[in-house]
Amino acid sequence: MPIQHDAPEPQEPGPAALHRAAGPGENNWEAYLLSGALLAVTTMLGTTLGRIIPPEAMGLIFTGLIAAMASHAGRAAGLFTALAAFLLWNFYFLPPLHTFSVANPQDVVALAVFLLVGLLTGQLAGRVRQEAAAAAARVEALRRVSVFAQRLSRAATLTDVLNVAAEEAAALVGQGAIWLATPAGLQLEACRPAETPPDGIALEAARACLETGAETGLGTRRLAANNWRCLPLTGNAGRLGVLCVRPAAAPLAPQAQALNALAGQTALAVERARLSLQAACAQAQEDSQQLRNALLSSLSHDLRTPLTSIRGAAETLTQAGPALDEATRADLLASITQDSARMTRFLSNLMDVARAEAGGLKVRQERVRLEEVIEAAISRVNGTLPTRLDLAAAHVRADPGLLEQVLVNLLENAVKYAPPDSHIRISASRRAETVCLEVADEGVGIAPEELAAVFDSFFRASRGDRVAPGTGLGLAIAKAFTEAMGGTIRAQSPRADLPADGLPGTIIAVELPAA
Repeated sequence: MPIQHDAPEPQEPGPAALHRAAGPGENNWEAYLLSGALLAVTTMLGTTLGRIIPPEAMGLIFTGLIAAMASHAGRAAGLFTALAAFLLWNFYFLPPLHTFSVANPQDVVALAVFLLVGLLTGQLAGRVRQEAAAAAARVEALRRVSVFAQRLSRAATLTDVLNVAAEEAAALVGQGAIWLATPAGLQLEACRPAETPPDGIALEAARACLETGAETGLGTRRLAANNWRCLPLTGNAGRLGVLCVRPAAAPLAPQAQALNALAGQTALAVERARLSLQAACAQAQEDSQQLRNALLSSLSHDLRTPLTSIRGAAETLTQAGPALDEATRADLLASITQDSARMTRFLSNLMDVARAEAGGLKVRQERVRLEEVIEAAISRVNGTLPTRLDLAAAHVRADPGLLEQVLVNLLENAVKYAPPDSHIRISASRRAETVCLEVADEGVGIAPEELAAVFDSFFRASRGDRVAPGTGLGLAIAKAFTEAMGGTIRAQSPRADLPADGLPGTIIAVELPAA
């Protein structure tokens, strides 16, 4: 049932040139006042200079005035000027003066011709003006559509698309709103100006528009008394929603075409944004599934292997403990200790990754002496000797605990791929406001196509004929900790300072703020 209440007062149109296609003064009393004033001034000058300007010349002057008024203010003002000029020319300039009678038969013909020419001049000049205004409106419509297309191409999300569409609709006619179809009905998603939301009259027209798939409201056949005009947003999947605008008057043809183009592009953009969101969700699910698979694979390998070793050693000690010599028992206990530490490191890595991804890292920015942190990291990693230090920079701003763990992970990665008789070089150099800390090994290197992925969780680079052992979390944790401290990390392989006939080697560079 139609909603019955007073229609709101029409809003002033926004900065839309299309609304002014009719031009200044069309059907405006100011134009008639201007015409009357010009006619009065022309008549006064003609009567004052009667000895200089003959009556025939006044007819030409009045004809020019008719053309000027029609071109400036429109056809109606031109016709008004023609009729008024006809009467003034007869009354003040054709004998007998100050009467509407005509004494000379030739003057009757002149008056008739003048009236005819005046009317035709006003009509033609008004038509030319209307066509020029329509052409200007079409140009403005194309410009607005072009601007909208450019803004729409930069809209990244569905919300951005809807806001841009509402703003462009408001720029065209003064007020715009967009409803999207949901299972619960139409839902208002965007409105410009935001402080004047649509009322029940607009919702009535929007529902009718969505139901029929045709335009409704002002200037259409359905709900023409409504002061809103609604256009369907129809995409490949059907009707997506409704674009509603509130013009001050029924839209002109160029304006209506611009609104239709706006509705069509909005529908396509809404579909594109929804498809992009679905693709992003599908990609996120795929990435999550891959992460779960990698985690399960890592758990099955990196936990099962030490657990099997611990169980075997424990069973051996339980069943044959008294029969074993002291050295064998010590070796079994050392194996249990070593594998327990391996499991502890693995679980610690998992917790570090989860903490970093959840944003739970607590970073303390302090002045850190690099030599102390490097020595602590070296002491925690077996096989790091011989290690060569080259420290041209002494201090950085970082979290001591996180930086030590970063170095431990980098050293473990270097030891894993470096030959037993090779060197690991740790160097630090000052670069403007940062310090670059490098860990360089003389190992098998990293393939160029895998450099960008070595810091991903659970990624294991192929080194030679084998896939790297381990969990694939060490470098990922180093990256997360480095970025949490405000630094950057990168990998380089091969090393430029190693012989070309040897192993390529790898450099992991960490850049941190200088202290």
